[in-house]
Amino acid sequence: MYAKKYLLILAVLIFSTSMLLAQNSANSSTTVSVQLKKGLSITPPATGLDFGEKVIGTANETISTSNPVAFLVSGHSNKNILVDFSNTVTLSNGTDNLIFSSSVEKTIAPTYVSGNPVSDLSSHQLAPSTGLLYLWLGGSIDITPSTVAGDYTGTFNIQVTYN
Repeated sequence: MYAKKYLLILAVLIFSTSMLLAQNSANSSTTVSVQLKKGLSITPPATGLDFGEKVIGTANETISTSNPVAFLVSGHSNKNILVDFSNTVTLSNGTDNLIFSSSVEKTIAPTYVSGNPVSDLSSHQLAPSTGLLYLWLGGSIDITPSTVAGDYTGTFNIQVTYN
């Protein structure tokens, strides 16, 4: 009788130990992934935006450019970018200043006929097949009869980031 009792106790201990071991470990898994994008770049125009020579008149005048220059954005196809640029630029000639008001338009073609307006801090999609976008810079400058003659220059800044 003692033998049966010991066998029963031994069976319970073996069963309990195997249950403890089964609960002592577990396995799981998950997927690991990464989405790699092509690097984003912006290439400035070969020449800056040049309004040429103008004669100061006797009345207020706004001069505009008819030949915008293109910044070439290159990145991952179909991805959206945020465009951030200067709405105005101070053009200086010593201590004298003029204000350039920028106008930016976009195309997916490398030649400009007309483009879609781009607002500062706006989102735009890169071309599906090439990942390219052309940002065309134009704008205007207001000149008054009291504007001091001279060569005025300034710097237009533009930045693109993935969003």
